[in-house]
Formats: sequence, structure tokens, C-alpha cells
Amino acid sequence: MKKALLMIITVCFLASIVYATGTFIPVTKDNEVTNINQVKITKRITEEKHIDKTYTLSGIDAQIAKVQARITHLQGDITELQELRALILKEVKKIVLKIDKLPKKEIK
Repeated sequence: MKKALLMIITVCFLASIVYATGTFIPVTKDNEVTNINQVKITKRITEEKHIDKTYTLSGIDAQIAKVQARITHLQGDITELQELRALILKEVKKIVLKIDKLPKKEIK
């Protein structure tokens, strides 16, 4: 029982260390900018090396807008394909299938 409890605590501790490796560091100092959209924050992910990525609110908003535009475009593509499918289905239903036609009896 004690070993299981110790193992659970160890796993939780290691998981918290892994989770805590990403930190946010403000790049913009106090009284440097006039607009909140100009504030820069760096996300540092610590592994064996440092990976710094700098973000701004307007940059993230631009990424969101770009993804939203792609979604809107894809939704338009889906609508066009659904309309095309309906037209094709209408034409497909006009075709007499081999199984729909009774075979003619041969006269001997």
C-alpha cells in the first residue's frame, strides 16, 4: 500500500514538473507601450534547450482570423459539393440499372 501511494505521489510530482516547464515571460516593460495590443509576452518551453516564441494579442487575433477564414472557405466548399451532389444524384436516378431491368426470355 505504501509503495503504491509513493508511486502515485512520484508520478504526480513528475507530471507537475513536465506541466510547469512552459513559462510566460513579459518582454514589454511597464510604461513602454500605449496600447494593450502592443504588449509582447514570450513563452519559454524548457527541455534540454530553450525555445522562445514571442506573442502579441494582435498576432494571436490575426492567427484566429486566418483559421476562421479557412473554416469559412471550407464551409463554402462543402456547400458547393453538397449542391453538386444533389445535381448528380438527380441525374443518377435517371439511369436504369441492370438489376432494375428484367431479363428478356430468349425465344427458341
